[in-house]
Amino acid sequence: MPRMTRYLKSSLSKAIGKYGQDDIAHAMVPMYIYDPDSLMILSANAAALRLYGYAEEEFLRLHLFDIRPAEEVDRTKGFVAMDKPDGLWFSGVWKHRSREGRIFSVSAMGIKILHRGKVAVLAIVTDLTQTLRAPDAAAGGGNAMFPFAEQMEEVCWIRNLDDSRLVYLNAAFERVFGVSMEAAYADQEAVLSLVHAEDVEAVRRYSVGSSHEPARLEYRIRRPDGELRWLASRRFPLVDAAGARLMAGFIEDVTERKLDEQRRVEALEAQRDALVREVHHRIKNSLQGVTGLLRRFAAAHPQLAPLLAEAAVQVQGMASVHGLQGRSASGRVELCELLRSVADGAQSLMQARIEANIPPHCEPCLAIADKDAVPLALALNEIVVNAVKHGQPGGRVRLDAAIDGAARTAEIRIANRGRLPAGFNQAGGSGNGLQLIRMLLPPQGTRFNLHEQEGEVAALLRLAAPVIVPL
Repeated sequence: MPRMTRYLKSSLSKAIGKYGQDDIAHAMVPMYIYDPDSLMILSANAAALRLYGYAEEEFLRLHLFDIRPAEEVDRTKGFVAMDKPDGLWFSGVWKHRSREGRIFSVSAMGIKILHRGKVAVLAIVTDLTQTLRAPDAAAGGGNAMFPFAEQMEEVCWIRNLDDSRLVYLNAAFERVFGVSMEAAYADQEAVLSLVHAEDVEAVRRYSVGSSHEPARLEYRIRRPDGELRWLASRRFPLVDAAGARLMAGFIEDVTERKLDEQRRVEALEAQRDALVREVHHRIKNSLQGVTGLLRRFAAAHPQLAPLLAEAAVQVQGMASVHGLQGRSASGRVELCELLRSVADGAQSLMQARIEANIPPHCEPCLAIADKDAVPLALALNEIVVNAVKHGQPGGRVRLDAAIDGAARTAEIRIANRGRLPAGFNQAGGSGNGLQLIRMLLPPQGTRFNLHEQEGEVAALLRLAAPVIVPL
């Protein structure tokens, strides 16, 4: 922690350099001196006495273990037996105990000094749940143990990996999460309960992931005031001087950045949709121009009129699809609209009577998958054209559509008066028209068959996912 080390070295320069008792006594950071052999406390400043709640004469009769809870004694023994580096060292995060029995977490640092001609250890500690201030300072002011962290816009946190204790939060936590630090220290689930339901599992994996590697995660929270915020978290492992495994991290509120990104994406999508609709509109106009040319050519060459009418129906079918795609912001083609367009186009171009029974309103509406819209339109046109061609002269073709919005399925029946050819093979079909229909229909999500009943031939087309999609 180079920034914290520089800060403390600057703050303690007089105490470390000349070891002036007055300098330590008036320091805002709690400090005490102990004998590394006997572990007895030799001296303490006023800030330390306030922190632990002792009078000076009481504090100087204490052993180092007296200001630790029982569960920290063995860890303390192991630490004091270790060789210490020269200069200032970070001892780690510990549990300490006050005179009244309050157990609190502290961040500790130490340095070897000479005390009355003998090597001793100067310990610098702070209660991580409190803000340090001068005795005459206002209750809300003062400096914290990690001054740079307390001034950060980002949330800074430290967790003990051995028992999952949250041992440090900076002041930014309350502003970002809208929850008090006391609640976060007391309840490990306080923060997790704010996480957006769709992000909970990702946050759990992030929290319990490998403790040996840094990690990053972006997730959403719903603050107690109802505001949705995006957070970017990054974490990294630490090991303190006693060998305790810690995980530290920073959490940044990136809501504004996310909103800017969303606005940029929406603007790009709007531009793309406008361009796509314009392209569909131009294609539709071009295809309708081709349809007009075919009709004029058919009028000039009556002997070719039936063939040209069939070609015009197919071109008009493609034009209809592009016209419908150009009208919708999503570019999706609604099934009922396509059926109406196919029926109207065939009736006009084939000079046939087509009775369409299509629900005027479907709730919910069903749409056709983008990649299947043109092939399905061509297949429907081909079915209608065949019904007109092979029906009785002057007869009518009936198109019935049964839509099941809840099941996302549709059944389309196109019937004409007539008979199937002798020896008709349902599996293989007969004639180029039927083969073309089967080739055009998507292999998944469609079922097609022909049947004859009471002098009527009916083509039955069943549609389901993935051809049918919600609008």
